[in-house]
Amino acid sequence: MTATAGVYAITPDAASWAMHLPDPTRPCHVYRHLPEFADGRPQDDAVALLLEWAGSAGLQPDESHLRWLTGPEPRADRENNHVSADDLVFEMVLALGFTGIPESRPMAVDPGAAPFNLITDQMGGLAKVAHTEVGLRRHAIERGAAPNPLDDWIVESIRLDDELWAAAFCGSDRVAELKAAVAATVESHRQAREASGPPPATVTIGGQEVTSSVHLAETMFHMVARNSLNPVGHPMTALLHQDRRPMAHPIPRPA
Repeated sequence: MTATAGVYAITPDAASWAMHLPDPTRPCHVYRHLPEFADGRPQDDAVALLLEWAGSAGLQPDESHLRWLTGPEPRADRENNHVSADDLVFEMVLALGFTGIPESRPMAVDPGAAPFNLITDQMGGLAKVAHTEVGLRRHAIERGAAPNPLDDWIVESIRLDDELWAAAFCGSDRVAELKAAVAATVESHRQAREASGPPPATVTIGGQEVTSSVHLAETMFHMVARNSLNPVGHPMTALLHQDRRPMAHPIPRPA
């Protein structure tokens, strides 16, 4: 279950807006948003955007329900039970006028399950380490430096991350192949680090010594490999795979 959920509106012409649940009136303190996806908007504006989107889709939205969802703290029902951000998203789907939510479609390949999480984990997967490496090289090039070519594992981690997510619902015949690709990429990373040594723990920027982002990402990766970061099989992780449809688990909303 997540503490905050992102809601993104798309029309046949273009992406149009985004907001957070709960409480889309507050700014996001986690991500830097593009201006057209400005988060933190008055509740009336949030409700108007939702009503406009639903109307353009030919739906009949429930305005009072949308106002409850976009209120400052719709985190408890009449019995004072906690309402997760996941459930609020499902509630919004119904409030927009959809008559029901179909049963969750099982994944053919779960990108968050072992061993795929060695690549995909958003905090410590190899793709995260690879993107960090690429970002540092980009800054080095902008400063006029000539960094070494990218290691194979960096390119492969980023490519494989995309491939694993693309295979989530249509890759049932590729499980063994994808597992082998993960193993090969992890081994390529191990050999590269063995040859070059681990990334330095600190770097100097503008005369100041700061913690290396690559070192931090690498540390997180080793935690994922030890199953001590976002542990696979943990009871809270298992909740993500439950059928959380409000049609099956209705939320008694405040009157």
